Amino acid sequence: MIDTISRFADELRRVEIPVSLAELTDAVEAVRSIDFAERDDLRVALRATMVKRSEHLDAFDVVFDLYFGDIRAAPAAGKTVVFHTLTDDELAASLRDALAADNRPVLRRIADAAVDRYAEMEPGRPVAGRAYLFRVLRSLDLEGLVADIGVTQPARSPLDRRLRRDRLDATVAYVESTVELEIRRRLVADRGAGAVAKLVRPPLQDAIGFMNASSAEIVAMRRAITPLVRTLGTRLARRQRLRQRGPLDFRRTIRASLSTGGTPEQLRFKPPAKPKPELVVIADVSGSVATFARFTLQLLYAMRLQFRKIRTFAFIDDLVEVTDVLVESVTAEQAFATITADPRLIWLDGRSDYGHALETFTNRYASAVRSSTSVLILGDGRNNYRSPQEERLRLVARRAAHVFWLNPERQANWNTGDSAIHHYAPHCDRVVECANLAQLRNFADTLL
Repeated sequence: MIDTISRFADELRRVEIPVSLAELTDAVEAVRSIDFAERDDLRVALRATMVKRSEHLDAFDVVFDLYFGDIRAAPAAGKTVVFHTLTDDELAASLRDALAADNRPVLRRIADAAVDRYAEMEPGRPVAGRAYLFRVLRSLDLEGLVADIGVTQPARSPLDRRLRRDRLDATVAYVESTVELEIRRRLVADRGAGAVAKLVRPPLQDAIGFMNASSAEIVAMRRAITPLVRTLGTRLARRQRLRQRGPLDFRRTIRASLSTGGTPEQLRFKPPAKPKPELVVIADVSGSVATFARFTLQLLYAMRLQFRKIRTFAFIDDLVEVTDVLVESVTAEQAFATITADPRLIWLDGRSDYGHALETFTNRYASAVRSSTSVLILGDGRNNYRSPQEERLRLVARRAAHVFWLNPERQANWNTGDSAIHHYAPHCDRVVECANLAQLRNFADTLL
């Protein structure tokens, strides 16, 4: 048991979930107080002792299923064989009926039979589990079965239709996760947990790249950024309260205490820090970097109290001020949907044109930049081989206190293809790789 948990902890560290020796010791002690064969109890015990941040839970669950998925109770052999003997059409009909009834024990057995029938797994063959999963789900055609259920069991009202759809979505998600778990269980039995972990090792939400995140990963990142925004906003508000009176002036405090026999009854503080700066944000919201811009604007909204004024501009191949949209929208998602639907963002063909956007900014909004203004540019700098007009950024840099450029691309890809970052970098105080939530958090925390 101790050896298995130790190897499990090593794998958690490989996916960058920190597990100290003390936490490993606590995990072993916790496991000794439960039934090791009770998979759910084991998961809870290891979660409680090894995971400290909510954004690590998804990665923890994947690794847990790899190392402890084989301890779950296997389906009764006789009942499973029944589904193995069915034709493809009969298996699909059984699956449709089980989906409609939300019969999860039957769904579990059908999932096991489907893996046997459709995954085409071969012992020792170096194929990742995602390929097997795709084969099974494609053969099962769950969406088609859900559509059939809707035809054979029409809803009585819009509310009934919505409730049925939500329940079916949850049942379909259960089937998909059950198939994936069964594939992983068999891969582990064939190759060992360590070998399989190298193929399916999950990235942490903080490390998922903005540029290549899947739809499911984006949803998970949205959940992760909400507490991040709240934490950052609280931290910045605390800093602001401290700055209202300045730091403690130790020398003046001691001098004032002489009149009270050396007892510092009244503290003396230094003058407050210099006035809050202004921030101008220029964001590329084209399709290639839209996810990055959405998260960055949401994070900057949490920092708004730290600046005297924030003005925000969005562009694709033309530039529009969107400050009012961000202020008036109820949520960041609503704001971003409104911004990207603005037809004024497209001047020619809807492909990123940093040169023309900077030209528009300097022609129309140059007065927004003053000696106390920090300018923040969000984008990958890929200009579609158009004129970069870097002299426009030079004009902005001369007027501004600072110019920072956040690039969601990996630094190894800068200055390749149509990237124009090398034209803009000399006019920036910093060009920062900001490819994931961790790097975005680090920049936000050091900006002020």
